[in-house]
Amino acid sequence: MSDSETYEAALAALSGLISGKSRGKADMPWESYFAQMHEFVAAAGLTEKLKDIAPRVVHVAGTKGKGSTCAMIESILRQCNYDTGMFTSPHLLDVRERIRLQGEPVDRETFLRHFWPLYRRLQGGAADGSSGMPAYFRFLTLLALDIFCTTREQTEVIVLEVGLGGRLDATNIIPPPAVCGVTRLDLDHVELLGPTIEDIAREKAGIFKRGTPAFTGPQRPEALAVLEREAERAGTHLLRARPLDAFRCYDGRRGTDLSIFAGAGYMQENAALAVAMASAFEDSGPEARRCFAARERLELLAQGVLPEEYCRGLEAATWPGRAQVVEDVGGRDGAGVDGAGLTFFLDGAHTPDSMRACGTWFAAAAAARAAPGGGDTERVLVFNCTPERDPAALLAGLRAGLPGAGAGFFRRALFIPPDSDVRKVGVANEEPGMVRDLSWQAHALSAWRKLAASDAAPAAPQRPAPPLPAAAESGEHLWATRGAVVASLGAGVEWLRSHTRSRPAGSRLQVLVTGSLYLVGDTLRYLPRR
Repeated sequence: MSDSETYEAALAALSGLISGKSRGKADMPWESYFAQMHEFVAAAGLTEKLKDIAPRVVHVAGTKGKGSTCAMIESILRQCNYDTGMFTSPHLLDVRERIRLQGEPVDRETFLRHFWPLYRRLQGGAADGSSGMPAYFRFLTLLALDIFCTTREQTEVIVLEVGLGGRLDATNIIPPPAVCGVTRLDLDHVELLGPTIEDIAREKAGIFKRGTPAFTGPQRPEALAVLEREAERAGTHLLRARPLDAFRCYDGRRGTDLSIFAGAGYMQENAALAVAMASAFEDSGPEARRCFAARERLELLAQGVLPEEYCRGLEAATWPGRAQVVEDVGGRDGAGVDGAGLTFFLDGAHTPDSMRACGTWFAAAAAARAAPGGGDTERVLVFNCTPERDPAALLAGLRAGLPGAGAGFFRRALFIPPDSDVRKVGVANEEPGMVRDLSWQAHALSAWRKLAASDAAPAAPQRPAPPLPAAAESGEHLWATRGAVVASLGAGVEWLRSHTRSRPAGSRLQVLVTGSLYLVGDTLRYLPRR
């Protein structure tokens, strides 16, 4: 590896693979892009290697919860002493988060040791005019597979999350895996997958393979019918994951009493699917996989008992940016427990149903962390969504999940663009003196005000808030007008900290950040790392 082949150079090279085009407006049919993946796999030298690792693969598609389901499957099987690999998307802080070994992002040395040779091999194919270079997500899929193939002696299970759809997703290049599954479906990416839930189900079911066990959880009846029909057409049977409330833990607790579900009951169906898929993996493949311990676990599961390893795996599973709570230490200059508290609640929900679940989770989680003794607790919404989504529909979903006060549950709502530039990897697009187009945030604010018009107004603050920098409304009127546009995330976080410092001791400022994983990831950059 030459001196010029640094990590920063790799990020720049990755940025060069981002086309900047909408996925629904590509320069060739999606089917043709998928067909190219076979050429890329061959150019990468992976064709035969993928056949070797396929029996170790767990493949997960879906609209909602597929990332957290992958994380739980990986955590369960790691607790069962399998050596694990996992590929998910998107990342929040560092692109290496997408490729994990033993639950941890690959280190820079491993990333670079595979990145540059793969990049050069694919450049060779582009130079001879056969296929060009793969786009960003396809390259990262190939990179992950290259790493997993090279470490196949140490990687006993590989969990792959579909990026978009299923049938024509880059991850579907894998030959028949050990097990596949589809999480709850919703209307999303309709420009590519089709306008109806049946269209979306058909695309997601494209990961089903002959002889490979296929699982799903609760679905709309019309979606379930399509999944069942497509499974039969693929040469397999669709199995329903057993609900968590049908299990008890090895130590006598109910399956739904595990700590991972505190304030996030919607995670139960993801966990149920994870248990079903992890157990199917243990029950499949070479006889060597079915060791005595695995057989014991399978026998317990058949009796409705979650083995200790499965319970530990579920409770140890983490999925940053989803139902995540971070206490901020910057709120009162480190004043300690007697000062005002600032807590961030982060959830990357970005469909109406997910936003409704987010609202339900936030209401419960915020109540559990309210100011003691009925002290002043103020709640603030920080929102953004990508332009292909409808902010009115997302905000209506959030409002539907909140208590009776609806929009009045929040005293303030801030609409802030993320720092990340979707055209670059690992680079923030905020520059000194930069004038940003905030019309999209103003549009979202307008949608929020229309929704909030019929809800009870939030209580006036006990003290005036500090003025908002670069805001559409002045701070002292913010509570009355319900919302404001803030020009940058850094300014918004600093205002929240300044506001916290101005509040009485013992009070709580609770901030829900939602609507976009880009916004959530960028917010995490400003918060203390665990």
